[in-house]
Amino acid sequence: MGKQSTKQAHLKTRIIIMLTLTAAFCILAVLVKTDALSAFEGSVYTILVQYSTPVLTNIMKFFTEFGSIFGIAAAVLLLLLIPSTRKPYGIPAAICAITSAVVMIVLKELIARERPSEIYWLATEGGFSFPSGHALSSTAVYVLILLIVLRKHENLSARLPVLIAAIVIPLLVGTSRIYLGVHYLGDVLGGLVVGVLIALLIDTILQRFKAFT
Repeated sequence: MGKQSTKQAHLKTRIIIMLTLTAAFCILAVLVKTDALSAFEGSVYTILVQYSTPVLTNIMKFFTEFGSIFGIAAAVLLLLLIPSTRKPYGIPAAICAITSAVVMIVLKELIARERPSEIYWLATEGGFSFPSGHALSSTAVYVLILLIVLRKHENLSARLPVLIAAIVIPLLVGTSRIYLGVHYLGDVLGGLVVGVLIALLIDTILQRFKAFT
């Protein structure tokens, strides 16, 4: 198989994955709007709060910041400030962060799911609940960085730390949002799905136009 054929096959695979993620999000949105997940979401929250302690709450508040506006902005700014990472990572990450913010706002307004009752909140939040902006943004940015690293580096020592971070950070952020009582499980899952979708889409477009490579 030639290089061009390999690229076309790779692109087709990505398109299939992105379409699958889009379908998964649509199904999840319907389940959320019809309250089909409410019982299960309540069970998940109950399990998490059984382990609630002041120390764990502070830990969760720390983890949740990795998906906040300030946390994402700090990560992107760091990549932009370092000359060696500015073009290959910083600019794509900035594009991804901005795209994620716009998509999040649009989806939240379209679906308009109310947040859990404020009596459960261990953090202050505003706006609608679905999808989780923290989960969406952290997933999009860190998965995009992972995709770039996988393309640019073949050695495991470079890939493995980024792979672990791209998986662990969004999961910790998502878990913290549920624990802190400001999101349902469905919100977090929606954020994770859209985050991966955005990362794949932006990376595919950048590759297509050979931008920042």
